[in-house]
Amino acid sequence: MKDTILENLRFVKRNGISDLIQWLESTDYFVAPASASYHGNFEGGLIDHSYKVFKILEKLNEVFKRNIPKDSIIIMGLLHDVCKINFYKKEKRNKKVEGKWTTVDGFGISEKEPLGHGAKSVILLNRHIELTELEMYSIMWHMGIPDGYGDRQSFNNAMSLYPNSILLHNADFMSSVIYEQAV
Repeated sequence: MKDTILENLRFVKRNGISDLIQWLESTDYFVAPASASYHGNFEGGLIDHSYKVFKILEKLNEVFKRNIPKDSIIIMGLLHDVCKINFYKKEKRNKKVEGKWTTVDGFGISEKEPLGHGAKSVILLNRHIELTELEMYSIMWHMGIPDGYGDRQSFNNAMSLYPNSILLHNADFMSSVIYEQAV
């Protein structure tokens, strides 16, 4: 999976992409879980989830004839959750197994840069490459409408400005709910 992801990222011909790839390889991006308790909560879950989102986004772009450039699909699909890099830590948890509480290996959260989910991914990526506005808005709002009226209004405004952004949100949601399950 790592080789496939790197091959796709190398397709992107943008200043800083080599630095971005080097940074990804220096982190836990290729072994991190996608969550502590939900979809992709296993080692390598983050790239598994990201690759599925990329493939679904690619298909949605084709089906709806949106003409999103391939490099944007790669960046948005594979990198929308870089906020989860170095975010989880291994820990022991209690889990009910066949009616009995058992101690199992799991993941907890170790937040070092509390910047918010979508915003953090945009900030981390912008440290290495310049994102297009579509990429920035799509990644920022890929989780959908958060709580709070102000955020809802911002989400709606972003979708009005960049309607293709909704494709990443849907690809992420479809991957998380339909293709992935908690372990």
